[in-house]
Amino acid sequence: RKYVGDDRAFASFAATPAFREYVRYVIEPAYAAHRELGILRTTITGKTLDEAMPLKHFLGGRMLWDAAMANAAATWCAKHPRGGQFLGLVGADHVKFGCGVPARCAQALGVPLADSLAVLLNPSRFDTASQILNQDQAQPFVLQLRFAADDDRPALDAAFQARQTAQPNQSVLPLADYLWLGDAGVAPTA
Repeated sequence: RKYVGDDRAFASFAATPAFREYVRYVIEPAYAAHRELGILRTTITGKTLDEAMPLKHFLGGRMLWDAAMANAAATWCAKHPRGGQFLGLVGADHVKFGCGVPARCAQALGVPLADSLAVLLNPSRFDTASQILNQDQAQPFVLQLRFAADDDRPALDAAFQARQTAQPNQSVLPLADYLWLGDAGVAPTA
């Protein structure tokens, strides 16, 4: 209860077509990358497992992690309702395509998604690719992830009610609300 908040909202968030597409495009490739790197036998707490963590446990851990961060942010925001702004610095996969921390925070606060913004810092085409470790192959820079047809009312309504989209007729998940592009890490030339 400490990390999830509302059990029904937690479950309904994961039951939408938008979330399923997010899992397919973001979480499954992250899992595959972790598997290929050989790091699925160690939990986030440092415990060594007898065998590699299955996808369902990886996904469950990611969902719980996002919910915990979102609920901590929502708790702070609820305690500072006048003029308080919360800035959370989280990894890219926790904000990409509207199904991570910002959406869960909006859901926990009961506010529109537009009140919980996601800024992605210096994204590259590999941050938006479904093939994370395949950097030799050209990857497109993906700014939107389609999860439903424009006329699929049940899917569109479910995503909007779960705070995964900002508009009730939105059939795509944006990469983020804002992309912050800079030259960080680029060495000056002589």
